[in-house]
Amino acid sequence: MLETITRQKIYGCRYWKEDCFGLDANGVMSKGVELKYAGSTFGPAHAPSPFICLILKLLQISPDIDIIYKYIEQTDFKYLRVLGLFYLRLVGSTYDIYNHLEVRSSKER
Repeated sequence: MLETITRQKIYGCRYWKEDCFGLDANGVMSKGVELKYAGSTFGPAHAPSPFICLILKLLQISPDIDIIYKYIEQTDFKYLRVLGLFYLRLVGSTYDIYNHLEVRSSKER
């Protein structure tokens, strides 16, 4: 799902090695609560953001879709919600995407 060069940069970054190693879905949720922004890579070296590191971790562990729905349904932490929505957009079925993404975007306009 992520390009090889992006994955390699993620595997080499400090955040991945120190904070993402051994995380499960609950650990990803804890780290998602701490997110300050959503992004991919930044700076001249194209360093990966914590957000994209957590996306890769979710892709690796493939949590149950009900856990992702919990990320999306909570309203206290907007970047955790964005993490869930982004992951759902990557791996969700057409039905899931329509019922969760499209409905949310029309409600929030």
